[in-house]
Amino acid sequence: MLTRTHLGPLVLVASLVWPSPARAQARDAFVEGLTRLINAVDGAFGDEGPALQAAVDAMTRGLALWDERIARVETGFRAEVAAADPPTAARMRATLGTVYLERGRLDDALHQLAMAAELDPSLSQVHILRGLAYERAGRPEDAAAAYRAAWHARRDDPVAAYLVLRSEPSSAAARDALSGAVLQRAASTNPAPIAFPVAGLLDDTSVTAPVFAPAAYATAFALIQEGKYDEALTAVKAAVAADPLVTDEGLQLEEAKQASASMRQADWRAAARSVEAALKRSPESPQLLRLHARVLAALRVYEASASQLRQAIRLDPRDERSRIALADVQVAAGQPAAAIETLRSAIRDLPDSGEAHWQLGRIAQAQGDADAVRSFERAAEKPVVAGLARLHAIVGQAWHAQFNLESAVAAYRRRVLLAPNDRDAHFDLAEAYRALDRLDEARAEYLAAALLDPAGARAFGMLGQVEAAAGRDEEAVTMLRRAIALDAGLLDARYALSRALLRLGRSEEAEQELRAYEQAQAEAQEAQRRQFLENQQKIDELLKAR
Repeated sequence: MLTRTHLGPLVLVASLVWPSPARAQARDAFVEGLTRLINAVDGAFGDEGPALQAAVDAMTRGLALWDERIARVETGFRAEVAAADPPTAARMRATLGTVYLERGRLDDALHQLAMAAELDPSLSQVHILRGLAYERAGRPEDAAAAYRAAWHARRDDPVAAYLVLRSEPSSAAARDALSGAVLQRAASTNPAPIAFPVAGLLDDTSVTAPVFAPAAYATAFALIQEGKYDEALTAVKAAVAADPLVTDEGLQLEEAKQASASMRQADWRAAARSVEAALKRSPESPQLLRLHARVLAALRVYEASASQLRQAIRLDPRDERSRIALADVQVAAGQPAAAIETLRSAIRDLPDSGEAHWQLGRIAQAQGDADAVRSFERAAEKPVVAGLARLHAIVGQAWHAQFNLESAVAAYRRRVLLAPNDRDAHFDLAEAYRALDRLDEARAEYLAAALLDPAGARAFGMLGQVEAAAGRDEEAVTMLRRAIALDAGLLDARYALSRALLRLGRSEEAEQELRAYEQAQAEAQEAQRRQFLENQQKIDELLKAR
């Protein structure tokens, strides 16, 4: 309670498809400063002001270093590219394009990548990079054309085949190429890892729950998401300079620093003594009141904690941290209705608070309110530092459970775009497509899931069923046999296999699979019966013990 999810020490995307010599060091310092900012900005202990200022300094130095390294690359590029042969020049321009893409210089990136593609059209990776750049620029049609060019340049590239299928799901050639690659990986005893390309600064999948930018930092993080790092840094500096963690004089008191140190050690009683002493010297400090409230909440003195937070909010109505903390305390005290009203008030006064929308949705979801998904959708519209893919998964699952399949598909598609290397993201999207009878699109996503995890039986089982539904029984048999080889207990796959074999006129094999299905079904039912009896026995023993 009262502490949000943190990022790791350094979390960045590492799966662009073109190696950049300057990449390993070009942005690390900036990203490290940004990560330090993110991990300090929740203000859980009240002593994060210096860390915020140090993070800004680190980001400033990092951005300058980044630009310096790019300038060095440019200097070397100009000296060498003119004398290089076309294939070498193409690779050089692709490298520079990658450097620009990482830096958010999309026009420069697209220019260099276009020249690289003209010099050597056979470089499929260049076309994929162009597609990524177009996606970041909000030009999906141009991105799709770039991915088609990548596919035409290298027909055996399963990544390019999938990227084509994403916009042209009925492409038989791309489908067959991706299917063949999946089966080849499945048959390999040690398949080499495959990853779809990602272009971003932070790894969206690095957290288990969404991490939201505080409302006061929303502009800055929106600019970071757009790759406008210079403007973002200016906005970050302004937000930090105005942050109560920096400006509240009560936090500078020695007693306040002692309270923060005790809180970090979870010594709540010592923290209470220190923060109460600080409040005697600075009773009108909203941040000291917030820290006192957190200590009281940790000691489970919820009513007094809520009172301190209300006073902090009266003194500083823009303090999002106190508003979220008050809702947390009200939930802990068993007052969800009060927490809902607190969060609604926060949203009215601080409409950029993604955290308030997220917490409102969580409370509504816990109460079984189907409209919780609306709060999650609004939260997803706010700047999310990391975990946006996870948030879209929650939205998609909620709509799927309500049989609003079109909305589920929309959310799942956004998730796949953010986390293309998440097997489950592709599988969930495929399931929604299949429920809508959009079999070509479902097949593409099941294939992507199987490509990422060739040992995953579920994806192969569903691929077999999709192929069977599309009248492609030979392909269905291949996929279903693979699924059963991976997991003999997949009853649906066994039954579907017997039906596909029967339609192909292979009656003897169909009969064998049907018998195997019936035996496996009987064994599963017996296992369920035994589990039921064991559970019932445990319940009876528990009741007797009372």
